[in-house]
Amino acid sequence: ARQKTSLRSVFWAVKETFDRCSKRKTEEKASAIQYLMSHDIFSKQIKVGNSDVDALVASVLYSKQGIQQGRTLVEGLRFATQKGQKYETFRGLIDRVRAHCNA
Repeated sequence: ARQKTSLRSVFWAVKETFDRCSKRKTEEKASAIQYLMSHDIFSKQIKVGNSDVDALVASVLYSKQGIQQGRTLVEGLRFATQKGQKYETFRGLIDRVRAHCNA
């Protein structure tokens, strides 16, 4: 027999998931900013905006490893910078982190 799910229970389940993801996104963003400020990652001074950091956070949170394994952004950044490589653009860093987290 098929179990009926009330609209209310679906709403609360979705809301709980959204709140949990929103909280994690805020935490990841704070740790990303801290990591970026404390490490020499770029070959030149670049301007980084809020939308850039949001894209970096999303590249991990919504990646294969981020969803399945709970991979954190700092783990992705550590991988992307482990050999001391420098990036000329923020997009280059995002692409490297995304590629690693979707492997």
